[in-house]
Amino acid sequence: APGSHGISGVVVYVEGSKSAPKPKTVIDNAQCRYAPHVAVVDVGAPFTIRNSDRFLHNTHGKTHAGQSIFNIALPMKDMKVEKKLTKPGPYALSCDVHGWMKGWVYALEGQIASVSAVDGTFKLSEVETGPQILRFWHETLGERTLSVSVLGDKPTTIEMRFEEKN
Repeated sequence: APGSHGISGVVVYVEGSKSAPKPKTVIDNAQCRYAPHVAVVDVGAPFTIRNSDRFLHNTHGKTHAGQSIFNIALPMKDMKVEKKLTKPGPYALSCDVHGWMKGWVYALEGQIASVSAVDGTFKLSEVETGPQILRFWHETLGERTLSVSVLGDKPTTIEMRFEEKN
């Protein structure tokens, strides 16, 4: 939100935690953008890539290091393809037809996770009481870690800043 200084699209997860399987993710090629721009999936769990536009898109998935792992052509509206990721970490998505289309899928090994909203807020449910380590990842700002203490049934509010690294 204007003036909030929040950062959207930050993957937040609880190190060493285990969650119920995440809902099935759909990454849509819609209005020449990836929706959502950043998604979280579990390693080995299928997710869907869909084309909601009436023209050709392709979804090219690459490791953070740039190694191509899939390149799917979706020439017609409403076409869908399922994919799985075999290793944890961030995967870049791009459309070779429309160079401005960029997105990310972050694969986790079942950890409790969230992606920050437009105003930078996020919510993690069912986190155990006590000390926890939160991991943060952003496509351009990198990774950060924060130790927090979760207080039983009460919501725990934290603020994480992506300060410039020295």
